[in-house]
Amino acid sequence: MHLSLYGRPETEPLERAWRSLPLQLHDAGLVDAAIWRPLPTMYMDLSDKMIHILQSHPGPVRCLRMDSSEFPSVPERLARLIDAASKSNVEELMMMNLTGPADVEFPLHRLRGDRLRSLCLGFVSVMQGMKDALAAAGVEGYAWCTIAELRLVSCRFDESAMSRIVADLLGLRKLQMCWCHFSKPLTLESRSLICIELSNCSAAVSGGVVFAIGRAPLLTSLTTGVIPVASPVVGDAAVPAPVIRIVIYFCEAMNNFDYVSLQEHCLELWSSSSVRIQRRTHVTLSCLHTFGVRVNLSRGADTTILRSLLCWMPNLISLRISSVVAADNEEEQRHFTFTGVPCVVQGLQESCMLIECCLYDPLCNV
Repeated sequence: MHLSLYGRPETEPLERAWRSLPLQLHDAGLVDAAIWRPLPTMYMDLSDKMIHILQSHPGPVRCLRMDSSEFPSVPERLARLIDAASKSNVEELMMMNLTGPADVEFPLHRLRGDRLRSLCLGFVSVMQGMKDALAAAGVEGYAWCTIAELRLVSCRFDESAMSRIVADLLGLRKLQMCWCHFSKPLTLESRSLICIELSNCSAAVSGGVVFAIGRAPLLTSLTTGVIPVASPVVGDAAVPAPVIRIVIYFCEAMNNFDYVSLQEHCLELWSSSSVRIQRRTHVTLSCLHTFGVRVNLSRGADTTILRSLLCWMPNLISLRISSVVAADNEEEQRHFTFTGVPCVVQGLQESCMLIECCLYDPLCNV
C-alpha cells in the first residue's frame, strides 16, 4: 500500500530496511493495493508509479515484472521505464504487453546493466530493437552481455539479427521461444547454450524456412515445437503437405530431444560420431538418452523413418511416442514392434516407453 501511495515505505525504519535489500517489484501487488480501480476487466496504467519506486530505491533490483497492468505503449514512457530499470541494475526483467498493439517496439538497445541475467518479453516487436542493439554492439559491445536466459513469447523479430545475437551472447544458457512465427530461415549457433525450447511456434514454409541448430558443444536439451503453415491454395491444384527442414549439426552433448513430428519435420543430422549397423555406417547422437516423437504408427513410411531415426541413438534410454492416428486405426498400430532396432534391443528401458493414442492436434505439446 505504501509503495502504491508514496513509492516507498511510509516509516523511516521500514524504509531503511527496504532500501538495504534488493528490490522485487511486481505490478500485480500495486494493482491489488490501488485505492481506486476501474472495472475488473480494465487494466491500470502503473508505469509512472513503477518508475517512481525504481528511482526511490538505490538498487539493485532483483526482479521487475509487469504482467498485470496496462503496458506503456507510448515510446517515451516505455523508454523511461527501461532507463529506470537499467539504472537500478535490474537482474530479472519480465514485461508482457497485454493491452497495447502487438507491433509495439521494445527498445532493446536502451537496456543497460551488468547484472541482467534473465529477460522475458511478450507480445512486442524487437525487430528494430535487435538491429539497434547490433549496431551499438559493434562500437561498445552488448550492454546486456550477462544475460543467461532469454524468453520471447509471441514476439516479432528479425531472424538474421536473432542468429547474430545468440552467437554473440557468450553467457547465454537458455533460449525459449513460445508462440513465435518464423518467415525466414533461422540459424542458432552458440558455444554456451545448454537448452533451446521452441514451443507452439509456426513457420511459413513458402519462405523456404530451415531451422539450423549447431556448433553448440554444451547443448543438452532441444525442443522443436514448431509447425509449418502452408501458403493459401490457388485453384484446385494439389499441394503436398508442408514440411519444415530441421538441420542439427555438431551438438555432441545433446541428451534430450523432444517434439519431433514425422508428419511436419524433415530431420538432417551431422555429427562427428558414427556407428556401424548391419555393415552400414550411421551418424549418431551418442549422448542422447531421451527422445520424444509424434508419429503415425499405422503408416509404413512413418515407421520406417522412425526405425531409421532410432539408429542415430545407440544409447537411448527413454523413448516417448505420441501416435497421431485416428481412433479407428488404433488396432492396427498395436502391431508395431521395435524388433531389430539396436538401441531398443540393447538399452531402452521399457518402463520409460509410452505409446499414446490421440487425435492429431498440431498445437499440442508432447
